[in-house]
Amino acid sequence: MIYVDANATTPLWPEALAAMEPFYREHFGNPSSAHAFGLQLHGPLFKAQEAVAALLGAQDPVREMIFTSGGTESNCTAFHSALSARPERRHLLVSAVEHASVLQVAQHYARLGYRLDLLPVDAHGQLATETLAQALRDDTVLVAVMHANNETGAIFNIAELCARAQARGALCLVDAVQSAGKIPVQAQAWGVDYLSVSGHKFHGPKGVGALYVRAGAPLIPLIHGGPQQMGRRAGTENVAGLVGMGVAAALALRRMGEYRTLSQLRDHFENALAAHVDVRVSSQKTARLPNTSHLCFKGVDNRILLKFLERQKIYASAGAACGKDASEPSHVVRAMGVADDYARGAIRFSFMLGTLQSEVDALVAAVKEGILENNDR
Repeated sequence: MIYVDANATTPLWPEALAAMEPFYREHFGNPSSAHAFGLQLHGPLFKAQEAVAALLGAQDPVREMIFTSGGTESNCTAFHSALSARPERRHLLVSAVEHASVLQVAQHYARLGYRLDLLPVDAHGQLATETLAQALRDDTVLVAVMHANNETGAIFNIAELCARAQARGALCLVDAVQSAGKIPVQAQAWGVDYLSVSGHKFHGPKGVGALYVRAGAPLIPLIHGGPQQMGRRAGTENVAGLVGMGVAAALALRRMGEYRTLSQLRDHFENALAAHVDVRVSSQKTARLPNTSHLCFKGVDNRILLKFLERQKIYASAGAACGKDASEPSHVVRAMGVADDYARGAIRFSFMLGTLQSEVDALVAAVKEGILENNDR
């Protein structure tokens, strides 16, 4: 098997699994219990908070970090908090290439009467600071932008975007689900109000994530029903999962430099294909994630090519794992204005730590063979 869909999910690191196992067996107590068997879990949970806070560039693990079920809940909590705290403001700004967990919650509030404007990106998937500045209004309540795009890997200048938003009194939500663990994330230094992450994107378990909330930013619980996490998010903590995410966060921070090697493999992959097939490399001329290669093959049906690769036990995707069927180009591809003859051949190859040169070479050969088969149809 060759797995090149790491932006969808990553395998659990063995160290994270080993750290989780005792909390399914001997340390299975409820951390909200008043007795010692439950209270002993507070230490491991705090250690996990510290590790995730360090990965995100936060300074106060207890007050700035909230554990959630993942990036989607974190994004929804940020929207709920910002809009509930400032009901007099009725305008939302969201980049046109956001993940569905941001776009769909924004569209939900638009149906409730908020005005929603989508910020366009250029042909490289980049959002210009001036584009945001011109779209801001006096009643803009929240600006939601991703740190790195989940399809193309394009990286936004978060510090500048948030500074412009906050200068007009708007709050700023940054979806860092794809960037955390791959490139530095500096929530406090950037001045963001909210920042979301998901554990399974950096070799932690599925079903756990976190929301960074800047000191002083409004936080209104999305989930009620208990005193957990200082009353900010009710529900018994997934102790094993959170411990695993903490271990994965610490390892990701320690191993981040290894992504430089991964970017070299990615560039080799793209150059090897470009020498033989007609392909458009998305976001190649802007800052992008070192593991992400989004390719638009001219005249190719991505569904046929993906099925061909799957028969070879090679697993890639047309876009977000949470997205719609690949029969139509994604909203990200459309937002970049990619021509139809390239857009329908869009495939995301996302590598992970441990990807081998031999795997990349085999992938190049398989893609070339699959395109030949596609052209013969």
